[in-house]
This record gives sequence, structure tokens and C-alpha cells, in this order.
Amino acid sequence: MSVSSAHFKPGHPITDVTINYGPPTVLGRFFLEANAACEAVGIKLTFGTFEELLAANTLNRASWKPITSMYDHRLSGQNLTPDKAFCIFGRNAAGEIVATQAARLFTLTSTSLYDEFTSLRAFYDRPESSAQPGETCTVTAETTKATNGRVLVGGAAWYRPDYRGIELSAWLPRISRALAYTRWSTDVTTSIMVEGIVKGGVMARSGYRNIEWAVDIKNSTVGDVRCAFVWMDPERLIDDLREMLAAPGAEVDTSILQRRA
Repeated sequence: MSVSSAHFKPGHPITDVTINYGPPTVLGRFFLEANAACEAVGIKLTFGTFEELLAANTLNRASWKPITSMYDHRLSGQNLTPDKAFCIFGRNAAGEIVATQAARLFTLTSTSLYDEFTSLRAFYDRPESSAQPGETCTVTAETTKATNGRVLVGGAAWYRPDYRGIELSAWLPRISRALAYTRWSTDVTTSIMVEGIVKGGVMARSGYRNIEWAVDIKNSTVGDVRCAFVWMDPERLIDDLREMLAAPGAEVDTSILQRRA
């Protein structure tokens, strides 16, 4: 296993990544440990394409509602290119996709995440022609108004029912935001979580501590949803990874790690 590629290439393991930003001993060890933890429960983690993500979503509709347009390549394809977004798949021994996680980078120099949400630009390349009739996004989470710079928005998380309860919801969100941070030096990592997911404890398991209500989306491709806005800064991101590595059993061989600028 090596740390060798500057790009998140579809089909490649998540450990095939260059550590450009952040502490290499923490990030490198975390990627190896996270990968090993998932392999221990029969899951192989690789990068994938957004076409594959949509296909997996369609195939598993019984346990997975339609993905938001933010990660649908038919509606947001211009902003789901490899320089701005990536997705991770967990596959079982049969090669089936049984877990997913996506992430998208917003580079906001003259606008805020609030502006991107309320204008629907976060959800469509061309909201004026692609948005659903009467679709709106109303944001009362005030923090979004000051959220700018290199902003990561994570989402499209799903775990097939027979693969739930094995800590994938703890590992995959952390993997995606650590990958994004070391590639893009993100200023803030965020997500919008539907109310039921928050109540189910996913927010806590995924390491977020900051939460603010609400992002209310009406008449969208997934209907009406009320979401919480959650976020963390880079310091919290790295501290959270250190906490994961401090857990019992987090021992890997760090001699194979290298840093390449």
C-alpha cells in the first residue's frame, strides 16, 4: 500500500492519495487505519464516479431515497468534475456497492454558502432551467452567511441495510473530509443532514459538534426536506482524526507513508 497519486482515480483504493496539506503522520496513518477497519468487516473502499453513484442509488431505491440534485451528474455535472468533487464506494466481496459517500468543493470568494443554497446554485448548474417548479431553499442557519472560502459539502451517504451497525457511518464521512482537506486545504467542512438522520445519531457518530437549524428545501427532486447545517474547522477535523486513532486497536505501520508536495 502506498501514498502515490495526486488524483482520486475511480477504481483506485482510498489509500492511493498524496498528502499535500495537513500533518502527514496523522492523515497517512488515519487513511491506513480507516481502510483496514473497513476491510476487517469485508468492505473494500475505492473512489468511484458520479455516474456509478446514480446507478447504485437507482438500483437500491428500496432502502435509499433519490440522491439530492447536488450530487446528480445530470443536474450538477459541471460542478462534479474531478477537480471539484469525488465519491467513495464501499464494496463487498461480490463487488456490490453497499456504502457510499460523496463530497463537493465550493470555492466561494464573493458569495457565501447561504447565497449558494438560497439561489439553488448549490443544487443545479443552471437552476433557472433545471430546478423543479416552485422549488425553494430557505435558510435560517445564520452561520451559512459567513461560510466562504474553500468549503466542502459532504453528502450522498448511504449504507445498505445489511451493512449497517458496523461503524461505516463513523469511518466514511471522516475519510471523505480528510481526503478533501489534504487535497484542497479546505477552510471549513460542512454537511446538511435531514432531521431524521440527526435524530438517529448519525451527526454524533460522524464527528460533527456544531449544528444549526435549518436548511428547508421545498418542492425539490427529493420532495420537502428539513435539514440541519453542521460544520467543523480544520483544527477540529484533525483533532477528531487524532481521537479516532487514539482508540484501542488503532495501530498501523506508518513507515510506508510519505509526503509529496
